[in-house]
This record gives sequence, C-alpha cells and structure tokens, in this order.
Amino acid sequence: MLQGVGRLLLDSEMRGGSIDPRATRRTAFVVAGGHALTARHCSSDATGTDLLWLRLPAPGDEFGIVDLPVRVVDEDAALDVAVLGVDPGRVARGDDSGGSAAELLGRVSPVPVGVPVTAGEPIRTQGYPRDARDGGLAFTGKVVDSAALLRKHRVHGLQLQIDELAASVPHGPGGHSGGPVLATGTGQTDLVVGVVRAYPADETRQYAVGGSLLASRVQDLAERFPAVRDAFAQQCLEMLGQASTPAMAQAPSLATLIRADARHTRFFGREPELAQLHSWCATDDARAAMLMTGPAGQGKTRLARHLCEQLTTTEQWIAVPLRGIGNGDGMSAGLAMAALAQRPLLLAVDYAAEYGAMNLRTLVDQLCTQGPPRWRLLLIARHTGDWWDGDITTGVLAGLRAAAVEVPGDPLPLAELVGAGDDRQDAYDFILGQLRAPVAAFALQHGLTVRADPPRPPLQRPEYGSALMLHIAAVCALLPDSRPGTRSAVRLDPANVVNRFLDLERDHHWLYCDTTTLHHTTETTFGKLATGEAGRYLV
Repeated sequence: MLQGVGRLLLDSEMRGGSIDPRATRRTAFVVAGGHALTARHCSSDATGTDLLWLRLPAPGDEFGIVDLPVRVVDEDAALDVAVLGVDPGRVARGDDSGGSAAELLGRVSPVPVGVPVTAGEPIRTQGYPRDARDGGLAFTGKVVDSAALLRKHRVHGLQLQIDELAASVPHGPGGHSGGPVLATGTGQTDLVVGVVRAYPADETRQYAVGGSLLASRVQDLAERFPAVRDAFAQQCLEMLGQASTPAMAQAPSLATLIRADARHTRFFGREPELAQLHSWCATDDARAAMLMTGPAGQGKTRLARHLCEQLTTTEQWIAVPLRGIGNGDGMSAGLAMAALAQRPLLLAVDYAAEYGAMNLRTLVDQLCTQGPPRWRLLLIARHTGDWWDGDITTGVLAGLRAAAVEVPGDPLPLAELVGAGDDRQDAYDFILGQLRAPVAAFALQHGLTVRADPPRPPLQRPEYGSALMLHIAAVCALLPDSRPGTRSAVRLDPANVVNRFLDLERDHHWLYCDTTTLHHTTETTFGKLATGEAGRYLV
C-alpha cells in the first residue's frame, strides 16, 4: 500500500485507538496540497455530531499509525467524490512530534495524480475492502471503458475489470470505495487516474459479478475541484523538473556555492529586467516566447529562476526552469498535467543554443498541441545565431512565428550587472558577507583556513562587472590557500582569481577521496582518462 492511502473512519467506530470490528469499510487517500479524496457516499456516513478520521501509516515509522482529524471541504454528488481537509479544531492521534495535524499531513507522501487513461490500459486499485487486514489490499485489472456513461448521474466515468473480484471465490469489494485507481506513469510511478465509486446497477454490495467496478475520472475531478487542480500543478512542476536534464549539483564543491540555484546570495541588481519579464508574462497573448541574451556570469540563470519562483508562489503560475528540454515522453506528460491544472505555464530553457533549433522547435510543437491555453517560453542563451534567426527550416524564431507565437522584435539583452564605482563595491561587500558562512562550512570540511580580513580585488577592472566574477573573487578572498605550493590569494586580479578558484575546485572536488585519489566510481567511469596528471583536470 502507498503511504498516502488510508482508512476513513467515524468517531463512533473508534474506541481508545482501536476500531470496532463492525465498522464500515471506507478508503481515502492524500493528494498534494494538504487534501485527501474519498467517495462522497463514504464521507456522508458522518451525520450529526459524528466526526471523520483518516487512519494512515505514520510518516517515518514503518509500523506506526496516525489518525488525522478531517472534514469535508468540498463535494460533488454526481461525481460521488468528496475533498477532505484537516479539521483545525481537533488534534491528531498517535503522533508525538508536537506538530499540528496540518503539519503532520504535510509529512505524508501524497499519491501523485496522473494523466487520463484509455481503454485497455492496466490499472491497480488500493483500499480497505471487507477482506483487507490493517494494511489494506491492492487489486489489479484494466480499463474496459474510459468514457462509460453513468446514467443515474449523467456523467462519464471509468469502467474497470478487476481480476480479484472476478475470481471463482471473489474478494468482497465493500469498502474499496474512495480508494485510488492507479496507472503506471513515466518513471514507473503510480499515478492516480480515478477514484473508486460504485458497482454497476445489476451488482450487489457483496460481490461484483464479472469483476466490474466503476470509478470517477481524474480529469473530471480537476475540472470540478480546485484542490485537484492544485495537485496537478504540483505534479506538473515535479514532472517537468524530471523531464529536464539535471545539472551537476553534488556537494561539497565550491562551484555549487556560486551556482544560480544555490541561492546563497540574495537576488539583486536585475529588478528592471525582472519587471519587464513580469509585464511580458502578464500580456493578453495566449502564446508568447522571448529570447534573453547576455555574456556568461551576468545573472541570466538567476534572473530566470527568480522569475519562476515568484510566478509559482504568488501568481498561480506553473513556472519551471529547465536546463535542457528533456525527453519527449516526460515533457508530454508534464504539459498534459499543466493543461489539467488550468494554470498558465512558463518554461525557462537555459543554455538554449546548445540544444539546437530542431529540438527547440519540437518543444514549441509540443507546447502548441499539448500545453495549456496560455503559455510563455523563455529561451536563455549567450548570443543569437543561426539556431535563432535562421530561415523557416532552421531557425527557432521563424518556427515560433509560423506557429502564431508572439515574439518581441529584439531579444532581451543583459548588460553589465554593476558598473565600476561605489555600486560595484557595495555589491562585492554584500556578496562577501552572504558567502562567508557557506564558505566557512566548506573550509571546515576540507581543513582550510578562512581569512577574517580578506583582501579586496581591483574592482575597477571591467571583468568585475560580472556577478559570477564577484562571487569567484569573494570565495578566493576568503580562502587564501588551496594547498601548499599553489597560487596565493594575495593578488586578486581577474586572471589570477579564476585560476585560484580552479585550483580550489581541483583540489577539493567531490570527484576525489582526497587531494590525490579519485573515487573508484570516477576511475571506472573515465577509465584511462582518470589516471595520471590528466585526471587532475577532469573537473
């Protein structure tokens, strides 16, 4: 059983933490966003002063259980689905963490939602039918009809064929209602595609003739319930994040301290460009794309990530920074979830020029055919070129316009982050102060000394107009020596400071067991290239 699937109980069915053996069997399951789903006919058993509880496996405890106080926050009779939320007026049972019931629910692994299924696809159901023990039961089967007409309620649903219910000595199905219908998604993950609701009209509560079972469809739930749309938005963020090529983020490495996604320093200096990007996202255009260009280290990636974070947390967008455009299946599933979430979508593709015009045009085709009605595509590159402004067969810009995507006449250029003078000095002092603690932690781990009074680099040099160079200079000023015999940090001119940083990265990188020995997995991966002096420069 998945951790987020539990048994729905009434207060009157629980005595001192134990369950009355005559208690009705019901199932519910947790979805992202702090809600749970069940069948409406299950939650409606709570009448008068009787209260609902959701019994789940305790987070982090293989053998423990916890009872969460829940209440109905939304329901639909035709779909036979109820949305449950934590009841703030009651306290969870079986948990000694000291947190609230809402905090406890937040630690439960939600069951991720998935895209709609079609006839013939294999599925599983999980729940607490009559024959189930405390751990519940999982049944297997397939989709017979993905648009079965449920005449009584005039809605469509899933008709399922469940193997265990069609056996010569079938399981009793009562109590399976409210449980998830699961299909296998990208990455072999169980994804919710429906909620078990009932049995066809000619079948009884005691057994299902022929193994037939009916369920509400997840796409109909997304149309009806904001809580389900929120779950789709969360799943979309995770799916598209998996679809993109992950950057190397293994710590401890000094390079990870100055990466845009490390966020050891607060966002600064690009407020005008950030406002311009927000205005672009807010236009009435259904589909729009933009190219953002600038030299290395000028803050393009950090700006894009900050924009994504703001749109996601404050403006109800699904905004995803991508390093690469990922694989087709993962991207297609993510775009389908964005459409079901009914939120606008922003994809910010970093290092866009590296992936070629054809791959980017394929992404544009996917957005046009599978994405939500309103989307933005932000491409990030150091410069334009044939990949961007080539002809109709080779250029991304021509492909965007052919697809009726609105594109500004010129790219958004990022010039020097901070000019020479007091502004640059203030920026450097700010970065130095924010990097001191993480650099000190790195130094402690590697036996290095941190300067209490670090030297100042020649900030009037034009190279220090780059945010990246200011970060590198701050790191090298704080760490005077990489190891005996290496370059000292007395001189912090641009050429010297880059070499100093590379020395530090080479001598204390995660690829190495110590300053001379590569990890076994590194040697195995790189073979002969990992041996000798040449191996020192793998990083």
